[in-house]
Amino acid sequence: MKSIAQARAKFAWECASKYNSLETDSEEDKKRKKKAKDEYSAIVDKVPTYIKTNGLLNTLAFLYSKKGSGKNGEVLKNIREWLTHSEYGLLSLNPNTDEQLMTHLTTSATAKDLIQCTTEVLALFNWLRRFAKSE
Repeated sequence: MKSIAQARAKFAWECASKYNSLETDSEEDKKRKKKAKDEYSAIVDKVPTYIKTNGLLNTLAFLYSKKGSGKNGEVLKNIREWLTHSEYGLLSLNPNTDEQLMTHLTTSATAKDLIQCTTEVLALFNWLRRFAKSE
């Protein structure tokens, strides 16, 4: 039986590993993947500070507003999937879109739900930061 820490680490590894494989055929592909990895890593590095400074909802709203640019949408997707689709998901609903997650958290979630989600996202990002920075 896996602990929640092991599940968190496995999920973070899966999220970050798509950017860690730079084994491609051309130099152009390597540069493109390196740029994507650096961008993803930079966002992942900043999210915990955003959460601690502004709160989870404000951070999610920021990522949502910027999801069309860069890897913000990917990071938001990682958070949504961990909170809803994982075996340890905290939210009983199963939102398939970022809009559904935002609607649920802003209208239906209790203060206790938000505190638990905040704690869980911060714990997830401890792992994500480690794996996103790895070479």
